[in-house]
Amino acid sequence: LRNATVAHDEVNQLLKTGGIEMGRLKPLSHEKPVLKDPMGLQCVAHLHNPKWTKLARAIRESIYDPDFYDDGTYGPMYVRLAIHGAATWDKNDQTGGLEGARMRFKPEYSDAHNKFCKEVIKRQHELLKVPFPWASYADIQCLCAYVALECAQGPVIPFTPGRRDVLEPKNLKEDIPKPDGDNFVVLNYRQRGDAGCEDDPVLCPASGKSGDCPFMQLAKIMPGRVPGPEQGHLGKPCEPVTPENEKKELKEVAKYIRKVFVERIGASEQHTVALIAGGHSLGRCHPQISGYAGPWQSNPGYFNNVYCKKLLSEDWKIVDRNMEDCSGDMITGLKPYGMRRQYVNKGGKGDLMMLISDMALREDPYFGYWIQEYALDNERLKTDFGIAFKWITEIGFEPPKEKRGLEKLRFKFRKFKADALRWIAENICNADDGGDSAGPVYLPADAPKVGDPYTMQEVGKHASQQDCWVAINGKVCNLTEFMKVHPGGVQPIMSNAGKDASTDWNAIHNK
Repeated sequence: LRNATVAHDEVNQLLKTGGIEMGRLKPLSHEKPVLKDPMGLQCVAHLHNPKWTKLARAIRESIYDPDFYDDGTYGPMYVRLAIHGAATWDKNDQTGGLEGARMRFKPEYSDAHNKFCKEVIKRQHELLKVPFPWASYADIQCLCAYVALECAQGPVIPFTPGRRDVLEPKNLKEDIPKPDGDNFVVLNYRQRGDAGCEDDPVLCPASGKSGDCPFMQLAKIMPGRVPGPEQGHLGKPCEPVTPENEKKELKEVAKYIRKVFVERIGASEQHTVALIAGGHSLGRCHPQISGYAGPWQSNPGYFNNVYCKKLLSEDWKIVDRNMEDCSGDMITGLKPYGMRRQYVNKGGKGDLMMLISDMALREDPYFGYWIQEYALDNERLKTDFGIAFKWITEIGFEPPKEKRGLEKLRFKFRKFKADALRWIAENICNADDGGDSAGPVYLPADAPKVGDPYTMQEVGKHASQQDCWVAINGKVCNLTEFMKVHPGGVQPIMSNAGKDASTDWNAIHNK
């Protein structure tokens, strides 16, 4: 891999100099670049705890690797991992998003568009999670993207920590009750103020027990939410594409992009273009991963608006696997794999590629307007991308307030007390008296009502996200405010809004 990257750089240097460096004895410098403070650290400069600066610095050191095939940098992969996780968000049922770092597990992990993530997740675990165990995988994935963008001359995005991780129920400790269903269980995170162990589920606010609360779970995201670049209207593979089919394909792909980003995720058309244009300024496609091949710009390790400029100015031709690759690119080449089709500049003889979805943005009158705007103004693209990227990496996530002063001291005491009590329980008081432990007592679902109770008809009037009541074991609970902060999202509560949730509740809490 290193040899392919070095050879690629050598060939490009000879082409740029017209071959006059053919006799150069010393090879091109292909070593890890040295980045000095504050490069890559400005995204955490506002956080008062220095541990985040140390983590950001470690991320910065992990980005560049001359032996890595992808132009010597993992930066584009860091950004891609974060955006693929965040782009699973569905505003309609409040599921998906970066919260939980669910990309580490199936089924999200097995999405065809996420084949690249295995190596990146492994790298982040070994170089970042192991030496910084206090940080959640979800926070690490997000901060990696922010630091990578900053080091690539992209926007400085203020990082907000506090994303929780999840665990599959089957991997919970033996003494923790396994919840019904197949959802992920949300774990403790001391960055958010939890005193419990970070490999244990969040305590249920009602029972005080862990692993048994339906509101502390996150749904598994099935493959298919990460958008693909083609919609299948180009005709049979390896046959010439007619202008009519090409026009129809571009129209359908633009419609699909709007359906995913605007209707499902909730982004504006402007921020949709900013996210795609900024994201595609970094990195390249790999035929062994996506089936597409080549970079969008000649300097894929840096953030800029060249993608927009090239999209408007170059002569693009649609190609398939039968094309003649004239790019000289020794890393991935520009020949798509299998049934894939893509565009290549210079009438199919160039060294850059565009996806069908990229060309669809250009041809769509609304998306195309923003492509033209960003082609004229790199700073505007950087600003808009920064705003859109921060937004999409925070949807479905309720940031905690940073603890300072007396509040921070109280929290440290709380953690110390919790750890001390746990140690005493495990090492001193771990005697089995053979009796049943006294757990919380719950009213049966048909408990008799006392006083002047609410009727279910009245409870049913409060069934919106702005005014949500549920009945649980003979008591009416107003969950409007709790819904905003609970890690499981809005959907589990809203499914029982205005109803008697006792059956669902007791199915878990009375075990």
